[in-house]
Parts: sequence; structure tokens; C-alpha cells
Amino acid sequence: MYRFSYIENIAGKAHEVSRQLFDSLIDNPKTKSLCNQIAQAKTNEERGKLKRELSAFCWHANFDQGIRKNENAHPSGLVMIDVDHVDNPRELFARIEGKSKDLHLMAAHITPSTKGLRLVCPTLEGMDIPASQAYYVKKLDLENVDTCTKDLARMSFIVPRDYWLFISE
Repeated sequence: MYRFSYIENIAGKAHEVSRQLFDSLIDNPKTKSLCNQIAQAKTNEERGKLKRELSAFCWHANFDQGIRKNENAHPSGLVMIDVDHVDNPRELFARIEGKSKDLHLMAAHITPSTKGLRLVCPTLEGMDIPASQAYYVKKLDLENVDTCTKDLARMSFIVPRDYWLFISE
């Protein structure tokens, strides 16, 4: 079982995620409404303002006393890969789906802007987050990967259920 956290907003406390909580977060009508607005936003400034209202998963870790800082983090055993500037994330996922599931993919979803793809996989034994990310990126032949998503406190905005392409049971 992977122990990761979520935050209600950027400044919020981190809480460990259960499966029931995970489902309630991705089924939250506020999340759906905000993501619809983000997808329709005309400027990066407008998108950024709306994203600040979204809750977020912290796939890489859970945190002491709910304080989302690297020094309070306990690795979850998961690694997030953020692929940016994707015109058709569903098509990209269809291209890599078989390989990604062979690599024990845990989750995949379209990002709030609808122009990115996020993948969550297990951290590989003997590797840290950046090394695991590099391995998956190479195996899946991915381009436009955000290399800043390597710290334990990194957050990933929550999206509604219809943005999810795969969730491991």
C-alpha cells in the first residue's frame, strides 16, 4: 500500500489519502467546475489563479504533522511523471498504455489544462525519484517531460474522474 497525501489548497495541511477519500476528491463537483474553467481560460495568469483553488495530491510522500515540506516528508514509493504541451493526451496515453501497464503504472490522467498527461508509477528499487522518472521516460519514449517534479513535496492538481485514463485497483 502506497501512503501519499493530498492538500485542500496550496497552503493547506497535508492529509494521508485512503481509497474512499481518493474517490471523493476526484468526484467532487467543485473539482469538475474548476477544471472546466481552467480548460477554457484564455491566459496563463487566469489558469494559475484558478489552479490555486484546486486540491492536489502529493504522490511522492506523506508528511509529519501535515506540514508539506521536504524535511517532513516520508517517501510514498511512488513517482510522478508530468508530460507538458500535449495536444491530445488521450492519444498519447493510447500509444503508451500497454508499455506503461507492463511497467506497473498506478494512475494516469489528463492535467487540468487538458494539454498534459500525468503518470504515476512505483519508484524503482535502488533508485531515487529523478532516476526512476528518467527510466520511465526512456522506456515510454516520452517528450516534453517537466524535470522539476522531483522533490518529495511536489503537488499534482486533482482532476475530475472523466480526466482519469487509468487508476490501478
